[in-house]
Amino acid sequence: MLPEQDLKLQNFSTENNNDFSDKFYHFLTYWPWFIISIIICCSIAFLKLRYSSPIYEATASILIKQDKNPMSNGASTASFENIGLLKGMNKIDNEIEILKSRRIMENVVRELGLNISYYLKEGRGPLRTEMYKILPLHINFDFKDSTFQDLNTSFTIIFTRNDEFDFLNEDKKIVGHYHCGKLFKTFFGKITITPGEIETKTILNKEIKVVITSISNTVNRYLSNLEIAPVDKESDVISISLKDQNVLKAKEIVNHIIEQHKYDAIEEKNLSSQNTANFINERMAIINKELANVEVDVESYKSNHKIVDIPTDAGRYIESSAGLEKELIEVNTQLYVASYMIDYVNKYNSNTDILPSNLGISDVLVGQEISNYNNLILERNRILKNSSEKNPIVISLNEQIFEISKSLKHSLQNFKNALQIKLKQLTLNDEKINTQISLVPKFEREFRSLQRQQQIKESLYLFLLQKREETAIALAVTVSNSRIIDKAYCNSIPVSPNKQIYYIVAVFFGFLIPFSAIYSKSLLNTKVHGKSEIEKCGLPYLGDIPFTDSKEKLVVKKSERTSVAEAFRLLRTNINFLAGGKDSKTIFITSTISKEGKSFVAVNLASTIGLSGKKVLLIGLDLRAPKILQYLDIENKFGVTNYIVDQKLKIDDIIIKMSEVDNVDIMPSGPIPPNPAELLMSDRLKELFEQCREKYDIIVVDTAPVGMVADTLLLNDYADLFIYVSRAHYLDKRLLHIPQNLYKQKKLKNMAVLINCSDYNNTYGYGYGYGYGYGYGYGMQEKASLAKRILKKFKKKK
Repeated sequence: MLPEQDLKLQNFSTENNNDFSDKFYHFLTYWPWFIISIIICCSIAFLKLRYSSPIYEATASILIKQDKNPMSNGASTASFENIGLLKGMNKIDNEIEILKSRRIMENVVRELGLNISYYLKEGRGPLRTEMYKILPLHINFDFKDSTFQDLNTSFTIIFTRNDEFDFLNEDKKIVGHYHCGKLFKTFFGKITITPGEIETKTILNKEIKVVITSISNTVNRYLSNLEIAPVDKESDVISISLKDQNVLKAKEIVNHIIEQHKYDAIEEKNLSSQNTANFINERMAIINKELANVEVDVESYKSNHKIVDIPTDAGRYIESSAGLEKELIEVNTQLYVASYMIDYVNKYNSNTDILPSNLGISDVLVGQEISNYNNLILERNRILKNSSEKNPIVISLNEQIFEISKSLKHSLQNFKNALQIKLKQLTLNDEKINTQISLVPKFEREFRSLQRQQQIKESLYLFLLQKREETAIALAVTVSNSRIIDKAYCNSIPVSPNKQIYYIVAVFFGFLIPFSAIYSKSLLNTKVHGKSEIEKCGLPYLGDIPFTDSKEKLVVKKSERTSVAEAFRLLRTNINFLAGGKDSKTIFITSTISKEGKSFVAVNLASTIGLSGKKVLLIGLDLRAPKILQYLDIENKFGVTNYIVDQKLKIDDIIIKMSEVDNVDIMPSGPIPPNPAELLMSDRLKELFEQCREKYDIIVVDTAPVGMVADTLLLNDYADLFIYVSRAHYLDKRLLHIPQNLYKQKKLKNMAVLINCSDYNNTYGYGYGYGYGYGYGYGMQEKASLAKRILKKFKKKK
């Protein structure tokens, strides 16, 4: 034996397979809808392909250079990079966004005039051929460009002659007849139309549609068709592709986008270099002026302070100070000697002593007079040794000595005065030089400050002069940061529409649409459909009766070989299996609600059993809504109700022979009583069943619906088998809890469910359900909707 878990898995797998098989066959029954849907979708795809203009794709590739700006030449421009004058490396993502920018596309649209399209209609179809470059006509607009930018309109031109044409508005109504080259007024402004590159005679009487779109809408349209992406994650190559109906237009747009990008890159670099050059020129002018001012300040400083070179001047001052000091010493010495000689001459006024000589008196006259004085004294003294004072020579010499002494005193005094004056002057000069020497550090500091400013201005001026030359060179050699690898090229095979994809999608939707509709209908449909719902409730399944479009209610006859007749014969066999080989004397037939076909099943089941040779009694115990006699088109006023009420009546008095089938008798329900439940509880009914059991082999009883009244439950003791009829596509699944509870609580003996009006093909190949128009009078009438009636007719045609 298999383990319990394995058995569960096996049962689960079997159930899944059965569910899948049921769903597959369920969808298979709608195969005409799938075929019709596929045909319609493929027809739509064919028409779409037939009247769709082919779309081509132009592709180009460029290499983005990752080098630095040409002005960035190392350390020499590091200061410019630090202050943001030079740009860093361009990134691939940034370049892609620039290429996709509205500004570039708008420039391309304006340059190529893409906002105006020309279409030539040829033939009767709606297809129009877009014309580009080689145009049938040219339009000159005589209004403001701002108005033209926002213009969205279209019109049609039909050349009637070489230089004449009809002008049609958007509704293709002729507005007027005009001549080429003449200005005329339209509904959107004044224009002039002139012939284009195409010979007018080739397009005579042909519609030329001119579509004018605003610049913004045109840019949006082409940007939506533009794809820009790197070829590889680690690659610097960018692929640019554009889809359009016109091959030449697509290629030109892509090439112009690349050229516009290169132009913008060069212009941006030149703008940066030009701004740098302007900045440098402005700074050089300012610095040149500042440098001139500093040089004037230096010149004025030197002039005002009489400075040529501070170190040299300082040395000269020191040297002059030393000379003055030496001279001062000499003058002071001479002054001291002069004072000494004056004092000496005045002290020794006897004119007999020799004056000191060789004292270093610088005055030649004084020295000559001292020398003469001393010579006279020596001469006089030599004579006095041999003579007296009265010697005339001595007297003469004394007189000379006196005169010389007098002159010497005067000369010494003059010499002293001169020395004092010279000493004073030298002292002033010495003080002045000492003052100059003391001011040298101040001059040097101030001069160094001016000199430093001068050197800074000179250095900056020379630096900017060098940068100006570098910038001029950069402007002359500026190149784009992109290089074209492949110019725009276009394959002759259109990328859209793809016929194969269109038809695959058409077939897919051809399957999807009916599948979705059927599946949605299945999800929204809460009706019982077949065996699966019954088995899910745990109810025993007896079989199913397929649909029949026959108007006759008695479908089982001796010579009948229809699918419904065969289904009832199979039902008869299944009842025998259900009884376990034992005869079921009394077979009760009931349902949940009215109109499920229990009376129809009862009549035809009795007929089927009767055809097998057994004696059968069909009893109508649905006292509230009897249908048996109505189905068999029999009129009889007596039945079970009369038998229960009237003690004098016998069974034979209320039995009717079925003329269509032998061995089958009918016991109708009789008049509808006011108290059917009380009648069914009568002992008279028990007596009726006891007599019928003795007289008949099989008793088939048509009872009331258990979901509406309790009449059938009162008859449970008389039954050997209950056939619970559930009509497919009629009974709500939510009502299956009624037979489920009855089965679990065993309120109905040997209950088994029979599906009536099934619409799927079983393994024996018969029947697709049926729908007949009988029903009870319990007030639950249902009228089929128009959609259901149409679907029902379609199913019948199948």
